[in-house]
Amino acid sequence: DELPGMVILSHLVRLLQEREGEPNGEIIIVPCANPIGLSQRIQGYHAGRADLGLGGNFNRNFPDLTPLLGAQFAALRSEGLAMNGEAVKRAMLKAVSALVPKNELDSLKQVLLRLAVDADFVLDVHCADEAVLYAYVSNPDHPAADLLSRYIGSLATIGGVPELTDFPTACLLPWRAAQEVLPDVSITECLSATLEYRGSKGLRDDVAIEDARGLIGFMEAVG
Repeated sequence: DELPGMVILSHLVRLLQEREGEPNGEIIIVPCANPIGLSQRIQGYHAGRADLGLGGNFNRNFPDLTPLLGAQFAALRSEGLAMNGEAVKRAMLKAVSALVPKNELDSLKQVLLRLAVDADFVLDVHCADEAVLYAYVSNPDHPAADLLSRYIGSLATIGGVPELTDFPTACLLPWRAAQEVLPDVSITECLSATLEYRGSKGLRDDVAIEDARGLIGFMEAVG
C-alpha cells in the first residue's frame, strides 16, 4: 500500500531502458514486491501491510539463512571449489533453495530472497504516512552508505538492524555469517537499506522522476 516506491521504480526502469549499452552488470527491479498485499481489500479499503489470512507482517520475520550456510560451505569445499566471494554467493542461493515454505507468505519471501541475497546492493523502497525522505541502513559502516544517503537526498539516515528481521536485514545476515565462518576469505558484504520516500499522500510524478534519477546517480557512483 506504499505507492510512491512503485512509481519511482517504474520510472527507474524506463530511465535505464533509455540508456543504450548500459548497465554493465545486473540490476533487478521489482516495482511491486508484494502481490499478495496488493490484492487485499477490506470493504474497498486497500490493506496490504499484513497477511489478512495468516496475520504475518509482509516485511518482518524473513528467514535467517545463517543456519543453512554451514552445510553449503562444506559442500562447496568437498567439490574442491575455491572459497571466494562468488562461491559465497552460490552458497547463499543454495541456502535459499533449501528453505521449505509452509504457506503463500513463506513462498513470497523465498522468491524475494532468491532475487536479492547474492546482490552487492539491496535497496528496499517504502514510504511513511507523512514524512521527509529518510533511510534505514542496516550496515551504516559500509563504504557506500554515505554515497547512498547523498544521492537519494536523505534528510536523516538511521543505522542498525531491526529486532524482527526485515527483507534488507535477511539479505545482510548471510554475508556477516560468511565473514565469521571464512575469516581467511576476502568478502565485502552487501549494502542493505530501506529507503522511505516521504509520505504516501504526497506523491508527485515529477518528484518521483527525480528520485529515480537519484538512484541512477548512486549506481553510477558505485559502478
